[in-house]
Amino acid sequence: MSGRVGDLSPKQEETLKLFREKVSDILPQIEDDDHNLLRWLRARSFNLEKADSMLRNHVNFCKEWNIDYIRNEWKAPEVLEKYMIGGLFGEDKEGRPVYYEAYGRIDCKGIIYSSTQADIMKNELRTCEAILQRFREQTEKHGRRIDDLTMILDLDQVGVGHLWMPFLNVYFEVLNQFEANYPETLKRCIVINAPSMVSVGYNLFKPFLSVDTRSKVKFCGGNYQSKLLEFINPDQLPKHYGGTAVHDGDPKCSAKIRSGGKIPKSYYLKEQHLSGSSNLKKVTVGYGAKLELPFEVTEPSSGLRWEFLTEKDDIGFGVYRKETSPDGKSKLVEVIATSRFSCHMVPESGVMECDQVGTYVAVFDNSFSWVKSKKLHYSVDILPPDTQSTSDL
Repeated sequence: MSGRVGDLSPKQEETLKLFREKVSDILPQIEDDDHNLLRWLRARSFNLEKADSMLRNHVNFCKEWNIDYIRNEWKAPEVLEKYMIGGLFGEDKEGRPVYYEAYGRIDCKGIIYSSTQADIMKNELRTCEAILQRFREQTEKHGRRIDDLTMILDLDQVGVGHLWMPFLNVYFEVLNQFEANYPETLKRCIVINAPSMVSVGYNLFKPFLSVDTRSKVKFCGGNYQSKLLEFINPDQLPKHYGGTAVHDGDPKCSAKIRSGGKIPKSYYLKEQHLSGSSNLKKVTVGYGAKLELPFEVTEPSSGLRWEFLTEKDDIGFGVYRKETSPDGKSKLVEVIATSRFSCHMVPESGVMECDQVGTYVAVFDNSFSWVKSKKLHYSVDILPPDTQSTSDL
């Protein structure tokens, strides 16, 4: 049985019923139908406890990143609008949307030097939300449920520079969040123009992909057109890829499928931000150590704002809230999960809403490094309610 609506075993039917009861408290916060609930169950092989944990983590993730705002209002920086790769175009023979990504045309160093890690993540989350919206449109168009896509990954012009670790670390985090928060949305990924070195790159990516996702990846060389036409009709496939579709006379359909390109240094952020670094506090975070900064929030909806950079190498950053357990012991509860940031290249900044009063703790984490101390420049402060800019969320 496929584990989809209309194709469930009796045991799967019972698990779906139990799952609905188990997550009843968060159903108002998600798309409440059997199709959606089954996505989370399939992603965890109908293990009730694991699916419950996965869905609750997703709800918390959406709150942490303010997904509604990213989906409906957030505007990406110009450099990402112009030079980030990828886009939706057309549909496959079964009505699924098709997403194209020309990885070989992305300027890895340019993206990292000109964008914060947070903005890159927001941009990719906005793309994921746009894909979900396209699922809804395709479902209405064809009169049947469509909730997965075909992806074309073009590796033409990929070289050693595309395996640059500062970029890959960000890309891996994007993959992690895709696997954790948008499960069961990929029908197939067709990799075209795969170079001889592709096995090296793929081995780097494999640990971040589930076994199920890996099984959906198929590799082609330069003679890929016939394979694409097995799944996509010619009028839905850009002429550049062997079909007949053009957009405004463009065989690459570049207005729909962003094709990357070299990023001018005028977009680079490091020099722009360092001029103001004298206003930041400076501290050394020792190797294997953490810097914990507590802040008292006395009014709900206050903002916690931060900006930081290091002189060399990356550092972790996260936000926690102090709570007292029933036995009277104090503990830190994760509000924003700690992630490592390559902020020696581009300063990181952001703001979050504190929906509860209490003690919040900003944590700079160097515990992963047992050799290098980090010279950190930072500013963290509390904003009164209604003064934080939603553009920073």
